[in-house]
Amino acid sequence: MKFKIKNIGFSVGIPFLAAAAFFLSGDMRANYFCAVLFSALHEAGHILALVHFGKKPKKITLGVMGIRIEKSDIALSYREECITALCGPFVNLIFSVIFALIDITGLPFAINTGLFIINMLPVKTLDGGRFIYNFISAADEEKASKVINTLEIGTALMIIAVLIVSLITGYVNTSFVLFSVFLVIIIVSEFMLRG
Repeated sequence: MKFKIKNIGFSVGIPFLAAAAFFLSGDMRANYFCAVLFSALHEAGHILALVHFGKKPKKITLGVMGIRIEKSDIALSYREECITALCGPFVNLIFSVIFALIDITGLPFAINTGLFIINMLPVKTLDGGRFIYNFISAADEEKASKVINTLEIGTALMIIAVLIVSLITGYVNTSFVLFSVFLVIIIVSEFMLRG
């Protein structure tokens, strides 16, 4: 399902709708609502940075792994890319601290902390990887590619090791397993596209 809001494309994928229907019909309604709300606020952080730099998002997509923003074709400077990449996780970090201090339930704190940690992983498709790549690219793009490739391989190996340990010990978190498999697939497919 696709439509436009004042020259900004907006699409909702069938996997997102299926996940929403599944989670909203069960006992995980509050968890799902919280996750979508704080994911939206995370993306709002990116949008505010884009608007601050005089840009606007080209498209907002609700997909299988949550909400994603595609920037317009107008390029940002390396500095602007770094700031934009950090603004989303920074929103989650602020909410994490707030909920840690007031401790309403554990859920908002856990979701914001999880979103912060996941998005700061050094993978080029995530905010942490985008920040590292653009920060180093300001001085040397070739070096930035080598560094991010090394960090992605290290991240993939670390995730695989944690999955193996969790399977051996019997502590298996379904969300972590699904996210880890998805992330490893992204990293491997990026290497295949580059190679």
